[in-house]
Amino acid sequence: MLILLDPAHGHNTPGKRSPDGTLLEYAYTRDLANQILATLQSKGKTIRTDYARDGDPDGEENFYILRHTHCPAVLIENFFMDNKKDLAYLLSQEGRRDILETIIDGIEMCVLTLVYLSFK
Repeated sequence: MLILLDPAHGHNTPGKRSPDGTLLEYAYTRDLANQILATLQSKGKTIRTDYARDGDPDGEENFYILRHTHCPAVLIENFFMDNKKDLAYLLSQEGRRDILETIIDGIEMCVLTLVYLSFK
């Protein structure tokens, strides 16, 4: 089964940063996607990355990736950058580790479920 990672938002996407500028969503999600990629590849998963649509205003609007795909798709939002408590957690080692582990566990559970359902 092929897994596609698309960290979304290009580096010039307006409004995708914390109010104080300490967190750029583009950099954060790209780094997180790269960690997810490395972890899943180390577990033998086949991964494709799709960074080509980043920054394309028409490609990200109206949940394009969810509406125009013909396979299971999940959109993940990791807390809110404009909430100081959430921002502190996002920037902490604990927060990054928890988010990474939760996403990887979710992907693995989804894959297992889809494989199971394909044999029913």
